[in-house]
Amino acid sequence: RDPPSPRIPNLFPAKPLPMSRPFANPVALLREHDYRSLWFAGGCFWTVRWIEVLAVSVFVFEFTGSATAVALVMFARTLPMILFGAVIGALAQHFQGRTLMLFGLVVLSLMSAGLSALVAFGAIEVWHIALGAFLNGTYGTMEFSVRRIMLGEIVGAERAGSALALDSVTMNGTRILGPVVGGLLYELIGLEGAYAASALLHGTAVLLVAGLRYRQSARIAPKILFTADLFEGFRYAGTNKLLIGMFIVTVAMNFFSFPFVSMVPVIGKEVLLLSALPIGLLITSNGLGSLVGAVFISLYQPRDRVRVFFLGSVLNLVAIFAFSFSQSFEVAMVTLLIAGLCNACFSANQSAIVFLATIPAMRSRMMGALTMCIGMGHFGLLHIGFMASIYGGATAVAVMTIEGFLVMGAIYLFCPALRKEQ
Repeated sequence: RDPPSPRIPNLFPAKPLPMSRPFANPVALLREHDYRSLWFAGGCFWTVRWIEVLAVSVFVFEFTGSATAVALVMFARTLPMILFGAVIGALAQHFQGRTLMLFGLVVLSLMSAGLSALVAFGAIEVWHIALGAFLNGTYGTMEFSVRRIMLGEIVGAERAGSALALDSVTMNGTRILGPVVGGLLYELIGLEGAYAASALLHGTAVLLVAGLRYRQSARIAPKILFTADLFEGFRYAGTNKLLIGMFIVTVAMNFFSFPFVSMVPVIGKEVLLLSALPIGLLITSNGLGSLVGAVFISLYQPRDRVRVFFLGSVLNLVAIFAFSFSQSFEVAMVTLLIAGLCNACFSANQSAIVFLATIPAMRSRMMGALTMCIGMGHFGLLHIGFMASIYGGATAVAVMTIEGFLVMGAIYLFCPALRKEQ
């Protein structure tokens, strides 16, 4: 475990860790009680995310007939990243991560139960769903600054790369399970069934986190100097060229790539003429590709993690562009599977790069900055929703990926740290 660090002086003399770290057996990691509990708790949260992405998207589209409304509800889930990402990163270093997680998960469990009841009694409105998505996104903002930092610290810096890559396997695995479960629950029971499953999974995560033995030490100082902590974090990020490049790629991917998921139900309905369950299978195929890629990366840690991260991002855009022209369920499945494989190169390395490229005392703040970058990129949901309302979902996805190609080309030219072997 990394020892607590004093407040960082102006020149930031400490050195980050090298990108290439020793391999850690995933089975050995899962034998450790605290790592396993946090790993499963993350799995519960991300399963809920994908259950709701499918069920909520289909319900809102059927309820309103508007692709823009679907995009706005999805945006409500990511808005907290923009508003609170850096704030939570600066505050998280002063509080026990276990306490923050328990409070958030209890709130989410009660909220999901309440939304299920509203649907069952026919009183649900779109704004209820958007509010639930906002609260879910607020907790999700802590994923990077709290839970993933805890995972790395529990296993120690030497095994952090493998531990975070294995966590990415879980996140991508839920992209297979969640949409199928969400589609099945929606067709058999309705939206109330999806929310009831969410309440149950959040409650399970509460029990897992409550059983943690690990307690964090205050990383910086017991006194909260919020403005100074926040400013110091931004100043540190400005001194690290690798982090700057990684943050810019993160914004680009979240703006030009990931919003396409909100259009899968729209394209499935409008172009492919599918019901909820086959649409769930489409999203699942994307998750399957991500899972396979993440498993490979966790078992065989890439020697040049940064280049794999960037190349996978570009190829992900290529596959999504191909998906936008799909005219059959089978072609859509294959292109989304390939997109998932490429996405794993991005997602399975993202947190590990930040953790390893950052000195210990700055990790929660840099993870908070990463969360904010993810949220800033999700203005792309508004962009794609606006285009979809005019040109249709498929055209909107195609235009977004072309814009992404141009931006990634500029990033490659102006961020040399992403081209160098780390």
